[in-house]
Amino acid sequence: MYVPYVILVLFLGWCLCSRIRVQLCNGLDERRRFIATTLCLVPMAWCFGYMAAVTLAWVFLQSASLFGSYGPEVAFGAWAALGVLFVITWLGGLGRPLATTLKLSRPPLSCVMVVLGIWCVAGFLTFGVTTVDSGAISTPQNLVRDLYSHTAIIRSFSAGYNFPTEYPFFQGDAIRYHFFFYFGGGVLEALGAPMSVALNLPSALAFGSLLSLASFIAFRLTDSLVAAALTVAFCLFRSSLSWLDWIAAVRRSAVEDNPIFRQSFFYGVTPYEDWGIFSLNVHLNQRHLMHGLAFMLVVLVSCVFTPRLRVPLKDRTSLVYLALGVVLGCGSYWNGPAFITTMLALIPLVCVVDYRMKALLVGLPAALSSAVIVSLVTSGALGNTPFEPVLRFGFLSESSEPLEVLRYALWIFGVLPVVSLIAARRSGVPGVTIWVCGLMPIALMFVAQVTPEAPQGHKFINAGTLLWSILSAGLAASLLGSAQRVRRVSGQLLILLMTITGIVDAGALVRLGEVRLSYPVEDSTIRWIQHNTPRDAIFLSGGRGDLAPVLAGRRLFIGPESLTLGTGYPHEERIAWLRKVVTLEPSQQVMALRDRGVTHIANEVCGDVKGLISDPCPALPEVAVLMRNPLLNNLYSSPDTTVLGVPRP
Repeated sequence: MYVPYVILVLFLGWCLCSRIRVQLCNGLDERRRFIATTLCLVPMAWCFGYMAAVTLAWVFLQSASLFGSYGPEVAFGAWAALGVLFVITWLGGLGRPLATTLKLSRPPLSCVMVVLGIWCVAGFLTFGVTTVDSGAISTPQNLVRDLYSHTAIIRSFSAGYNFPTEYPFFQGDAIRYHFFFYFGGGVLEALGAPMSVALNLPSALAFGSLLSLASFIAFRLTDSLVAAALTVAFCLFRSSLSWLDWIAAVRRSAVEDNPIFRQSFFYGVTPYEDWGIFSLNVHLNQRHLMHGLAFMLVVLVSCVFTPRLRVPLKDRTSLVYLALGVVLGCGSYWNGPAFITTMLALIPLVCVVDYRMKALLVGLPAALSSAVIVSLVTSGALGNTPFEPVLRFGFLSESSEPLEVLRYALWIFGVLPVVSLIAARRSGVPGVTIWVCGLMPIALMFVAQVTPEAPQGHKFINAGTLLWSILSAGLAASLLGSAQRVRRVSGQLLILLMTITGIVDAGALVRLGEVRLSYPVEDSTIRWIQHNTPRDAIFLSGGRGDLAPVLAGRRLFIGPESLTLGTGYPHEERIAWLRKVVTLEPSQQVMALRDRGVTHIANEVCGDVKGLISDPCPALPEVAVLMRNPLLNNLYSSPDTTVLGVPRP
């Protein structure tokens, strides 16, 4: 049933954005209308429809859970949300007209090649990097860590019932993660999609939409399909001046034993981006970021490339901008940095007369709906969010000294700010406005830290450099199309300078990705847990994380990460609690587990020590101690895993 759902979501999005679509195509000849439809309108329909449908489904289920222990099934909530949205679209008259008339007898081949190239790249990277074979998810070693949590969040909705929503790995905490994108994956799996499709299909559509919308902006600013194609390269292979360090290291490696193909080599000069803030790694790890940035481009396209709203209260198109704002506000938990970046981008739009009313119609309901969503997620405790801004000059650099911060900014951005500013000035008011929109999140990251965890700043930097890269592609295309040889050569050198670090970094990613890791999602342990434990089961696991996707299929999961690490969450309190529990008498241990809400305890044998020890994985020895409690019920055993149940009172 997931295929009809995806088709209906796309159709719903096409209806919701139809009036903006008409405005985008007004005044364009048939060739440009075809380019606009393929590069912009289909991605806009997907982003708008999917974000609205998934968010409303969660609001429906979350609200229903407030009136009882369980609400409707996830699949029922998904279909109900689609029905409500279709009624709203019909009553608001937002779906007229539904079709775009294309009279071209021969579509422009160059446009077809750009569009096919974008979607082939998006599909190949997302589906090729993460595969499912024989019931196990396989992914490169350098990507596996985040996919544990992503799979667990999907399963917490599709196989469990994570309402009120909490982060599966951190039982009892207010969720501090961008979970809506993965709730969408849970919806698809609940509708029958295999895990590979539930994870990769929304990712591929988000990635393709991001690149398509970026290419469309470049085309509208320059009227050049060459600029649209170069935008893809500039967005995937963003460059800095770190290639100079790499060349120096290559020369040293002839004498010294230096690993020259190391990902951190190209961007990792501070603790805040040792895995590459511009890298392809960002797109393949942070899949929710791709969708958030794509929706940011939807907002910019809708405000910048449509006619001015002269009588907003009498124009039904205003309803579309209001709807766009409501959906944007729901983006708080699709991707927080992308939402904040979009809100920051609306500030310069308000300063331009032609964009002002549209920006206000989007921004005001976005702020209101964001407050509602955050309140629902945190159960009214608005302070339980990761948004805790503090001033910290030079946030991304190791030093706060002004000259050192400036040096670091020059090193990490290279020629991008200057090139993009020149391109912006050539594009007039729309280009300059977009350049300032890109500056806003970058400037914020150099004067403030907005979350307790410093690494989150790379997402803001990605949003800003994305907009600057779009503008830069226009200048490069202009130079390549010049009749003067010197200008053409300058364009070629500019392309090399703008992509060289990213291309080398991609080579490093390929090399790092040669080692693939797999973890099971459909073995006998998982099937037993899903069919023999209640959906609100809370697991305490002593494994090192390999069972995370398994156990998080139930309602909540407490694992070794949540008990031992100290990265912004109250792990220290949990491990202290566990160490205290193992010192109690068996009956008191059971009472302590009940008070904590734990219903099951699981432990696995470490894969690298099988046959050498008889005890389960020693990564969390306290769990091994609890497993010997004679009052616990032995529920399930396999060569790799043992599951015990905590008796009820």
